[in-house]
Amino acid sequence: MEIRNKGKKKAFGKRVCDNARSKKPSYKNEKIPSDQNIETLAVAEPKTPLSKSVLKSGRLEGWKLPSQVFRGLSIQELDHFYVYLEHTHQIIRLLDKPENNILFLLTTNTISPDRKIKVLSDWAKSEDGRSLCNRMLKDISCVQKREQLALTVVAWMSYRQLVPDQLDGFDQPITGSYLGDLDAHLDGEPLGNSGIVGLRMGFSLLRVLNSYEGRFRDLINCLGTAFDLETPLLHLWDGLSDQYWSRRIMGQPHESAMEEVSQLQMPNFRRDKTKSRQSAMSVPQPLPNADQEPTSIPGS
Repeated sequence: MEIRNKGKKKAFGKRVCDNARSKKPSYKNEKIPSDQNIETLAVAEPKTPLSKSVLKSGRLEGWKLPSQVFRGLSIQELDHFYVYLEHTHQIIRLLDKPENNILFLLTTNTISPDRKIKVLSDWAKSEDGRSLCNRMLKDISCVQKREQLALTVVAWMSYRQLVPDQLDGFDQPITGSYLGDLDAHLDGEPLGNSGIVGLRMGFSLLRVLNSYEGRFRDLINCLGTAFDLETPLLHLWDGLSDQYWSRRIMGQPHESAMEEVSQLQMPNFRRDKTKSRQSAMSVPQPLPNADQEPTSIPGS
C-alpha cells in the first residue's frame, strides 16, 4: 500500500473487505438496535470496555470496545470494521487480541470519517478515553513486540489528533527536540503539545519501518490509513527520533534507547532529573544499516 503525503485515499483493504462482505449475509435492511437492546447485550457498565457483546446478527462476537463507541456506530459500520479486523488478524496474528480492537478503530479509516470522528472524539474526551491514553503511554515505555509497539504508537498519534493539546499549533519542540518532548510525556511531565509529538513520533516510526525495504510491508499496510495526513516538515533533530525508533523496534525499552541516543555526541540531550530539560547541541549520527534484520526480540 502506498503511503501518500497529501490528499485522501481509499480506506485500507477496500477490495479485500468488499470481497469478504459479498460472501456474507447482507445487513442493508437491518435496523440499528435501540440503546435498550444494546444495553441488554452488554456484560459491563457503560464506561467499562465490553468483553463480550453480540449484535442481533449473531455474527459480530467477542467485541471489546467502549460501550459509548459501540452504541454510536451502526451495524453496517461495525460489520465493515469486523471484516477489516478479520483480514488484519490473518496477516498479523500477533495483534489478534480483544484489547487491540479499540486501537485498530482509532487507526483505521474503514468507517465513514465524519461519523467515526464524531463518535470517537466524544468518547476520547471521556474518563474512559483518557484512561486508554494513559495506558498507551505506559505501554510505549515498555518492551513490546514490534508489531504491538507500532500499533500502540500509531493509535496514540490518532487519539491525540482527536483531542488536540493546547500547544499543538506551536511549530517548535518544547525541549529542543520532539524526542525530548516524548521523553517528558512518558516521564509523566506533560508539555501541552502531545498532539504534535504523537504526529512526529508516528511519522518517525514510519520512516524507520520503511527503511527496511519491505520487511514490514504488511504492518505498514495495516496502519497506513492513520497516515492520511500531511507529512510534517522535517525538524533539525528528527534524526534523533529515527535513531530512537530503530532501537525500539529491535527490542530496547524506552530508557535504554534514550540513554544510547543521548550518547550520540550530545551529552546534554537528556535532562538531569534534578534539572530542567536541555536541548541537544550536536548533529545525530546516521541510522544503523537498514540491511540489518531486527531479530533481537520475537515477532514476525
